[in-house]
Amino acid sequence: MGNVTNNMTFTNTCLPDKSVQAKGNGTIETEDGQIIDWVSSDIGIISSKGFTFQGIILFNTTDSEKLSFLNNTTSV
Repeated sequence: MGNVTNNMTFTNTCLPDKSVQAKGNGTIETEDGQIIDWVSSDIGIISSKGFTFQGIILFNTTDSEKLSFLNNTTSV
């Protein structure tokens, strides 16, 4: 597949318990222009080492030959 570019945007919300709720979306693009979109939801916890985020990514459907293996899959 080669290199890909992952363009993304996240909105972070600080919660009263000092955790962070993050919601994001983005597009993965191959060098030859094939793309797949995704959305994510994460929770971040701060520690002495910084933030640790855990969450899930949901991939949409694409006609891309190279990225179709991600169609309607999830990742944690």
